[in-house]
Amino acid sequence: MAEQNTIRPQTLINKVATAFHVPKNVVTGMRALIVSDAHFDKTLTLSRTLPKYIKSLSSIIIRDKLNTVFVLGDMIQNDDDITMEKLQSIITAFELLPVPVYIIGGNHERSLLWDLKYNKQGSNVTIVYDLCICLTYPTQPPSRTPPRVFLAHDLKNNFQLQPEEGESFVATLKKEFVDLIHHEDYLVTGHTHKTINNEEERYASVGAYSEDLHRSSYAMLFAENGFHFQFVGK
Repeated sequence: MAEQNTIRPQTLINKVATAFHVPKNVVTGMRALIVSDAHFDKTLTLSRTLPKYIKSLSSIIIRDKLNTVFVLGDMIQNDDDITMEKLQSIITAFELLPVPVYIIGGNHERSLLWDLKYNKQGSNVTIVYDLCICLTYPTQPPSRTPPRVFLAHDLKNNFQLQPEEGESFVATLKKEFVDLIHHEDYLVTGHTHKTINNEEERYASVGAYSEDLHRSSYAMLFAENGFHFQFVGK
C-alpha cells in the first residue's frame, strides 16, 4: 500500500534528505515542464490514459519549446495491485518524449520505483534515488532570483492532506529542511494536488496533471536571466 500518515503537517516525520544535482550544463538555457501526481490506474485503465497523457505532454513541449521534463512523483495509484510491469510501462512511455526526463518517486510508488533499478543505457529517462532534485543557476543569478531550485514530492512526509492544509505543508517543508534548502532557494513540491506559489517565501507546489483526477495543472521553469516560473491550472 502507499505510504500514508495522519499526523498534521506541522509535525514532520522526516527531516533528512539528499539531493540529486542536475549538471550545470543541463541547467543552462533550461526550459522545463514540471508535472506531478498523475495517479494512473486510480479510476481509468492505464492502457487508456497513458498514451493520451504522453501525447498531451508532447504537445506542451512542442508548443512552448521546452527541453526538459521533471516528474514529481505519484505517477501511479498504489492500491495493492501495483506491479513492476505497470511501473515499467509508464517509464517506457516517458522514453517517447523528445527531451530528457527526470523522475522522482512519490509516496505511492517510491519504494517500488527504487526497487525497479531502471538504468537503461542511452535512455532519456533518469530515475532519481534521492528525495529531491537540485538545480543551481549556472552563473551569478540576477538580483531577486533564487540561486537554486529544489524539486520534490513530499520529502518523505506522506501526509494525507486536506485542501486547506497544502500551503502550510509546503511552508513547513521549506522551514524544516533549511539546512539543505536555504531561505533564498525555491522549493517546488508535488503531493498537494494544488497549485501554490508563495513568491515572497519562495515555495510552491504544482497541482496534479492527471487523466484519472481530471486535472491539468503543471508548471514551467525557465533558466533565462535567472530562474523564473509559470504555473498553469489550479
